[in-house]
Amino acid sequence: MDFFALTCNLPDGQRFVYRALATGEDISKGLFARCCTANISPEVHVGGARDSNWMSATKDPTVAHGKYNQGNGVVSIDLCKVKSEVVDISGGHGFINEFIADMAIEDAEVLIKGYVPPDAIRLLAK
Repeated sequence: MDFFALTCNLPDGQRFVYRALATGEDISKGLFARCCTANISPEVHVGGARDSNWMSATKDPTVAHGKYNQGNGVVSIDLCKVKSEVVDISGGHGFINEFIADMAIEDAEVLIKGYVPPDAIRLLAK
């Protein structure tokens, strides 16, 4: 897993990630993990933990638009405006479970801990 501290010197290809919105999410208030008080590992999150302090996003907009879009919209997230921990798991490195590593690779997954502020979010499509 690649943990990184963010600076706005990230190239555009790494600065933005994408996420399909869930029913009821209001980007004017920001995006919240399902359970901000949980303390689970990225591997447990990707493995399907429902009560997670992580939010999944992808480096690949086609994954957000195609695989996960349920008609609630897709957003881009500017990681330079996110103040919480961000973990790039798109390489699948560091996972014990090979199946979970493969899922992270397939989805070009990036995890964001806790909260994404409204000013980091831009609606791309409904």
